[in-house]
Amino acid sequence: MNTRKRKSPNIKFVIKMLVWMLIGGILGFAMSWFGGQADNVGQFFAVIVKSAQSAMIPLVTLVTVSGILFGEIVLKKIKQIEERLRYAEDEECDELEYQEEYIGAWGLNGSNFAMALAILINSVGYSRNYISGSRETAFRFMIAVVIFVVCFFYEGLWQMRYVKVIQSSRPEFSNADPSSMKFQEQWMKSCDEAEKEMIYHSSYRTYLFLSKVIPILLVAAMLSNLLFDTGMLAIVLLAVLWIMTSMYYTRSCVNMRKKRARG
Repeated sequence: MNTRKRKSPNIKFVIKMLVWMLIGGILGFAMSWFGGQADNVGQFFAVIVKSAQSAMIPLVTLVTVSGILFGEIVLKKIKQIEERLRYAEDEECDELEYQEEYIGAWGLNGSNFAMALAILINSVGYSRNYISGSRETAFRFMIAVVIFVVCFFYEGLWQMRYVKVIQSSRPEFSNADPSSMKFQEQWMKSCDEAEKEMIYHSSYRTYLFLSKVIPILLVAAMLSNLLFDTGMLAIVLLAVLWIMTSMYYTRSCVNMRKKRARG
C-alpha cells in the first residue's frame, strides 16, 4: 500500500506558478537585453523585407509550381491506393486505408502550407509605401498577385479533386459537396461511428493544442509590439481568437448537455 501523501492541487499550482515566474523573469531579462538591440534587429528585418520584395515574383512562382507538382504527385498516389482498395482483403484494406490517410494528410497540409506561404510572400509588398513607390513596384506587385490567385485557384481545385477521388471508391460520401459551406457537416453524416470517434478525438486534441499555443502567441505579439512597435492588430486578433475558441467550445458543451438532459 502506498502511504506517500499526495501534494495538494493548490500546492502544485503554486509551485508551477513560481517556476513559470522564474522562467518569465529569465525571459524578461533576455528580452530587455534584446530590446536594447532593437535598432539592429529592426534593420535586420528591414533588409529581409526589402530582399523579399525584390524577389516576390520568383518566390511566389516557386511556391505555386512546387504546390502544383506536389499536389499532382500526392493525387496520383491516392488514386493508386483507391484502385487497390477496390479488390483488397480485410487486412490489406486496413493498411491501405492507413496509407490513404497518411498520404492525404501530407497532401492537405502541403496545400494549406502553399496557400499560407503565398499569402506571407505577397504580404511583404502589400503596403501603400511599396505599391505607390513607383510604377515598377506596382507592376511587380500586380504580377505577384496574379500568380498568388493562380496558386489559390489550383489549391482550392486540388482539395475538391482529392475529395472526389475518395468519393469514387466510397459512394457513401457522395452526398458531400466539397464546394458547399456545409461540406464538413455533410461528410460527418456519412461517417461510421469509428470514424466519427476519430474525428471527435482529433478535434478535441486540436482544441487543447490551440488553447496552449494561442496565449503563447499572444504574449509574443505583446512583446513584439513593446520592443519593435509592430502594432496592436496582431494582439487584438489573437485575443479575439482565444476568446472565440473558448466560448465556442463551452457553448458546444452546454448545448450537448442540454440535449442530453431534455432527451
